[in-house]
Amino acid sequence: MKKNLILTYHKIFRENDSVNQSLADQYSVSESDFENQIRAILERNIEIVSLENLFQGKVESEYSVTLTFDDGNASDYDIVFPILKKFNIPATFFISTGNLNNGKLEVEKLVELSENKLIEIGSHGLTHRDLRTLKDDEIRKELLISREYLQKIIQKPVDFFALPYGSGDSRIYKLCSECGYKAVFTTRKQINPVKKGGFLFNRWTIKAGTSTESFGYLLNPDSFSHKSMQLFYMILNPLRKWIGISGEQRVLDTIRKLKYSRVKNKA
Repeated sequence: MKKNLILTYHKIFRENDSVNQSLADQYSVSESDFENQIRAILERNIEIVSLENLFQGKVESEYSVTLTFDDGNASDYDIVFPILKKFNIPATFFISTGNLNNGKLEVEKLVELSENKLIEIGSHGLTHRDLRTLKDDEIRKELLISREYLQKIIQKPVDFFALPYGSGDSRIYKLCSECGYKAVFTTRKQINPVKKGGFLFNRWTIKAGTSTESFGYLLNPDSFSHKSMQLFYMILNPLRKWIGISGEQRVLDTIRKLKYSRVKNKA
């Protein structure tokens, strides 16, 4: 069966921008790293497909990649969009509508993005809250108001929903379907089988400090390293329910420190 890897990015920053070690900035990737990652995909002749084509099962190659960007950051337009046009590759921007004109992406730029044939727009909720903590009525507001607002702005259907913090459960998936979404996107770090009309899709988040070596593993799904990474996250993903996003981050930070210490000791 054909396989697809959906990559998730958040803020892309220029090298002279100020960043710190906050949780938010751990999800930021430099412009040069991002462009190098795009080049790495293209140099391996890996097909980059849109979310809509993936949803429709319209994928030619045995292994493909799809690009997504969460939250609605200003960098979507200022940095990412020019690079997408430069390489003529498609992507989807999942917009948390509470961010629009609030120091992040401006509505006028969102409209321009949506008018380009390379770009698809999806919803990332209204206030970027963890939906698992909300009552059904609150979840419906997050799903419906954000979708209706985006559709009014871009004058196009908004059919895809990316879960805030990548977290959901059967109750949330059911509500997403009832609110008219065709597909829902998590951040469970797993590969997707390519088939027409799937509803729940996995995505792999790229964070600050993702090494060239690690990114290369992602692009080779049959390698031992890639399969080891998938096995690790198959174990970690269910733990989110109990340890939460911050707990998951602490686990990953501890592993990174142990790896760094081991490398330093070898040196």
